[in-house]
Amino acid sequence: MLKRSIFYGFLLSICLGQNSLPFEIDVRPRVLENEKVIVTVQITSFVDQAVAFLEGFLEEKTGTGHLLQEKRLILIYDYEPSLFHGASIAKSEIFSLNKTHPNQYEFKISKVRFRGDKRLFTWHPKSGFIRID
Repeated sequence: MLKRSIFYGFLLSICLGQNSLPFEIDVRPRVLENEKVIVTVQITSFVDQAVAFLEGFLEEKTGTGHLLQEKRLILIYDYEPSLFHGASIAKSEIFSLNKTHPNQYEFKISKVRFRGDKRLFTWHPKSGFIRID
C-alpha cells in the first residue's frame, strides 16, 4: 500500500511539475510550383494576459545550421485584436527554393507587448520573459 501511494505521488508530481511554455510555435514550410517555399508561422498563446503586439524573426538556415537570411515578421499589430489564451494566429512568408538541399526554418520571438501595458518584453524558451523597454 505504501509503495503504491509513493508511486502515485511521484506520478502526480511529474504531471503537475511540468513547465508549460507561454507560446507554442509551429513553423510549416510548403513547396509551391517547384520555385518557392511558403513558410507559415502559427503561434498559439497560453499566456493568461492578452497579447497586443507580437514580433519576431523567421530565419532560413542550411541543413548544417548556417544562417542564410532572416525576415522580420509582425504577427499582431497594436491596432489589431489581441491574442487571448488558447487562441492562435498565423502569418506566411515566401522564400526561394533551394533545389539541391532543403533548408530549415525557425521563428524566434523578439518583442511582446500585453494589452493595457506599455512595457515591451522579449521571450526566450529557457529564460522566459525579459523586459526590454
